[in-house]
Amino acid sequence: MANPPLRLAFLWHMHQPRYCDPRTGVYALPWVRLHGVKDYYDMAARLDDFPRVKVTFNLVPCLIEQIDDYVKGSAIDRHLELSRKPASDLDQTEKIWMVQHFFLGNWKTMVEPYPRFCSLFEKCGALETNYKLESTIKALKAQDLLDLQVWSNLAWIGPAASRDPLISELHRRQRNFSESMKQALLEKQIEILGRIIPKYKQLKQSQRIEVSTSPYFHPILPLLCDPEIARVASPEIELPLNHLKLTEDALRQTQSARRLYRMVFGDDPRGFWPPEAAVSREAIEILLSCGAGWIATDESVLEKTVGEQIRRSDGGLARPDLLYRPHLFKCEKGEVKILFRDRLLSDLISFQYPSWTSREAVEDFMARLESIRSELGKECADSVVVLALDGENCWEFYDKGGDPFLSTLYSQIEKADWIETVTLSDAVDSTKVAMTIEDIYPASWINNSLDTWIGGKGHNTAWSLLYEARLAFEKKKEGLPSDTCEKLWEAISAAEGSDWFWWYDPRHVSRENPEYDALFRSFLRYVYEAIGDHVPHRILSPIIHLGRSSGVVFEPAAMISPKLDGRVTTFYEWKLAGLYESFRDSAKGVPSARIIDAIYFGFDKRNLYLRIDTSISPQSQDFASLRFRIEFEEPIHRVYEFYAEEPRDPRRIQLKVVSDPITSAIGAALEVTELAIPLEEIQVTPSKPISFRVAVRQDQKVLERRPMYDLITTVIPGEDFEAEQWTTL
Repeated sequence: MANPPLRLAFLWHMHQPRYCDPRTGVYALPWVRLHGVKDYYDMAARLDDFPRVKVTFNLVPCLIEQIDDYVKGSAIDRHLELSRKPASDLDQTEKIWMVQHFFLGNWKTMVEPYPRFCSLFEKCGALETNYKLESTIKALKAQDLLDLQVWSNLAWIGPAASRDPLISELHRRQRNFSESMKQALLEKQIEILGRIIPKYKQLKQSQRIEVSTSPYFHPILPLLCDPEIARVASPEIELPLNHLKLTEDALRQTQSARRLYRMVFGDDPRGFWPPEAAVSREAIEILLSCGAGWIATDESVLEKTVGEQIRRSDGGLARPDLLYRPHLFKCEKGEVKILFRDRLLSDLISFQYPSWTSREAVEDFMARLESIRSELGKECADSVVVLALDGENCWEFYDKGGDPFLSTLYSQIEKADWIETVTLSDAVDSTKVAMTIEDIYPASWINNSLDTWIGGKGHNTAWSLLYEARLAFEKKKEGLPSDTCEKLWEAISAAEGSDWFWWYDPRHVSRENPEYDALFRSFLRYVYEAIGDHVPHRILSPIIHLGRSSGVVFEPAAMISPKLDGRVTTFYEWKLAGLYESFRDSAKGVPSARIIDAIYFGFDKRNLYLRIDTSISPQSQDFASLRFRIEFEEPIHRVYEFYAEEPRDPRRIQLKVVSDPITSAIGAALEVTELAIPLEEIQVTPSKPISFRVAVRQDQKVLERRPMYDLITTVIPGEDFEAEQWTTL
């Protein structure tokens, strides 16, 4: 007798933090709008083509609220504001901002496929660092800026919405857009955003999807309830000295989520996705008190909770009977079923498949499902495979926004009579419970711990500022009007969101880190201003720079492998490297005259790469008289010295690199200076810091060191580095 169908439950998690600055009313970043017209609409609309596929979407309340703000016309972000402005009216400051912020997204999939957008990207390559901006912005004509305005928005329109005649025509035209075309595109954006929530409601009403929710502003519930819980997984963790238990806030955020869900969808949510899959006993009790019928988290939490090895060393399942069944959590406040996601399958979609062809990825995925079904046998009838993952960010790394992959996957699932897709409520209703548990291991989906959001220097500074603002509000709230209190609760709750603390972790780097930092502090500043208290100086100072070198603008955001030819071969090869700019040292009194203008730093699995931009041309005789030293302080003390070899080839200046012991480092110079230093020579290990500076000597005299007063410090990452830069659950 054939085995029963394998039941498969997708949970696509959709969320953004609160971007509206309460002090200005302006959205600090455009991600709600841009992901809205690409992912939030597309993920739902795609299901129209696959009527047999059922999925669950988790929509975080503050995301729903922000989509509605754009639809009503009450949301404005700087990107949208400058997109709307006639290109001929842009001033110098606005042009510079556009060049720095209008090439959003993964260039490989969202810039390079479009020739005009790509050519603009190349043209703006010279505008990469601040000290070059004003002198080279003149290279952009009004039509270039207009085309950039269009492409920066057009590239984000997803495949489903791209079927619209206007979008199709803009893609066909490619360049030389008119102002009226641009305005029509921006109006179309808002129209698409207006379709999002009605589409989810329509699919929910027809029982094609389930919609679950999360606490309103996506906080890490266990840390709100009791920061001490982080010590269970990380006994040596350093917590903020003044940490508070904010159980009231955790409950308030969950109750607010339930109210908004009822207002939008007309009923109560049955399922809750704990932000970042972070759970604790107290967090689950709060979800239970707000009507949770099921929650979901990561398989690693299950493993720690039951003390059983879920997977074998080869990645295969040792206990599918535990992973693929719900568990009943019982406490004094009631009971709730907990589903645990298959981490391997979920992470394949999030992190691995983007680099595969769609056909290969789908074939691999289906083969894995067949293997699971074969292993479960007749137990398929009482099992469900849960995939829970980010429903927005990963598609930026797939070809054509993930449409070929997802459409092929859904098509294959529909054709397979041995697969049945179910919602998570379907799953808990029709699947036997594996066991009853009365406690749960407090952790998240990352590293079986909570230390991604607390315990670091930046983390703890942010938490301390939050606690202080919360106490200041508590002292004054009784004398405040109710509407003011509600606005202050919103600001504090928004500051409790997980995203800010994610980016305060030095392992996570984004070009928007300064904006995230400023917005978090603005929420707290708003609280003090509204209650009439003095704003603490610490809130006015950036947190994001704590522990970072002066002059370092960006940390590396992805692995790089530049061609060492002394040229910026393509704009992309150093785009995601770390960047130190010497002119920023001027705040510390460093003389403005300098030899080193900028230092780029990045790595792949073999080498540390450095690019040094100098005020003296590498082709000049003055450069030939200089010797440069890379001085490492961590993980070992070692010095590399390089200089131009004679005779010099005008097409490529070979650099002589010397060190003790003998090195295999190499370098070249022409327009810029580029070097590769093997990681093994400086004894680098993943997740450990590397610190260095660059010195310039002439005739045994040190002319300059950069940075002047400290070191450039970065961390050589582990295997999941690139994935962790952009994805959160």
